[in-house]
Parts: sequence; structure tokens; C-alpha cells
Amino acid sequence: MDIFRNMQIFVEVARAKSFRGAADNLGIPNSTVSRRISELERDVGLRLFDRSTRRVTLTDLRATPSGRLRVSSNMAPANEWIIPLLPQFSLRYPDITIELDIVSDTPSPTNKGVDVAVVMGPVEQEDLVARQIVHLTGLGLYASPGYIQQHGEPRSPADLCAHEGLTHLKIPKWRLINRKSGEVETISPRGRVSVANFTALQDLCLADMGICVWHKWRTQELLKKRRLQRVLPQWSLEPWEFYAVTTSRHVPARVRAFIDFLIEKQPT
Repeated sequence: MDIFRNMQIFVEVARAKSFRGAADNLGIPNSTVSRRISELERDVGLRLFDRSTRRVTLTDLRATPSGRLRVSSNMAPANEWIIPLLPQFSLRYPDITIELDIVSDTPSPTNKGVDVAVVMGPVEQEDLVARQIVHLTGLGLYASPGYIQQHGEPRSPADLCAHEGLTHLKIPKWRLINRKSGEVETISPRGRVSVANFTALQDLCLADMGICVWHKWRTQELLKKRRLQRVLPQWSLEPWEFYAVTTSRHVPARVRAFIDFLIEKQPT
């Protein structure tokens, strides 16, 4: 598909205010003009022309984005941010059809059919365009009282090396920051279990299997019920960052609307 050729046809239709007139001026069949304009509208995610039996006129290009939007994401950002926001997003953009592909490997916008991938950063590929959608603070280490009773409580980051660390497969190290001094410690926890699923890790944590990373808002009720306790409360994890990644800065309106919406609703 030649988007630049489609743009030329778009300009000619706008000038002639007619698909047939544009076809005559360009020396191509009327069906080709109609098909190429449909392709362009699909690519940009907007209806470009109002058609009537008498004439064709440009639409207001500030119209609501539309079309199919295919998003690729791992389970954690999908469950935590994307899926909970879909009702609001659909109300704002009712003409966008969303296909969310939850994958176990690294999501990529270069995969066939993917418009935007949501990934944990940093994003180092120079041929990709990344916009930060989440800067997640409030991360700490927690364990169940049963685990602490069995294994004792670590008193320093170095002590973690002697404990069961429940780590994500893609995040094997914990980068800890002392909230008072600013001191930074990078720990590679020992552990018998590593899973590429944060919810599974937290379930194992509650089952007395080890120490795990939690976000503060998910621990409040569990702390009240004494099912969890904070480990090394003076230390927090370095913020985690997630990005919306595309193959180009020039994206269809539906993609731009989705990324802007995620940024607008960014959690703290």
C-alpha cells in the first residue's frame, strides 16, 4: 500500500469534490479512487469525506477517531491499567474497535498487525518510538507473617541474598533506594521460584513462599488483615516505567488517542 500515492489521490478528490472527477483528472478508474480513499481512511483512523449523491466534501478532521486498534501487552499492564480503562476509553471513542493481545514474551509493534505495544522500559531500539505512559512509584518489598516467622526478618538489603526472593522472570534484580539517605543498592535475590506474572508471585508470597514486590495501594487491606507485612520499610524500589511503543511518530488518530488516554490516566 502506497500511502503517499493515496495522499495524492486524497488531494485530487478534495480539489475536484468528486471521486469521478478525481479519477478523470488522474486517469485512473473511479473504483481505484474509492478503494484508495478507503485505505487512507483506515490508516489514519478518520473518515475523510462526506459522500452524497451530488458531491463529496471534506469532513471536519477533528472528528472522532475510528477503526480497529490492536494493542499488544504483557499480563501485568493489561490487568492493571489497560483493561480497567477500556470502559472509559470506549465511551470517549465509541468508533474505535479494540483488540488486546496479552502475550507472555516481549510485546513488539513490529509484529504483524500490532498498532501499539505496551512494554516495561527502558526501550533501547532506536528504530522504535516510545512514549512513557506509567511512572510507577510506591513499590516496596513485602512478605507474609508466616514467612517471617519461619525465616526471620531481613535487616538490610544485603540480608535479602539469604532469603527466598519471588522475582519476575524479566526483572531478576531489585534496585532499592533508601528513602532518607538516597543510597542505592542493587540486589540479586536468591529464590527457587521466578514467574513472569506479578499476580502469581503475590499469591505465592501470601502462601509463605518468600519476599515479593508489591505496590502500596494493593497492600492496604492485606496489611490491615495482617496477611502481609512490609520488609525493609526504609527502602523502596526504584520506580518502574512502562511505555507505549510504535514503529513511527506518525500514527493513525486511533493510536494517538489511545496513547494520549493512557498518559492522561497514568497511575501514581
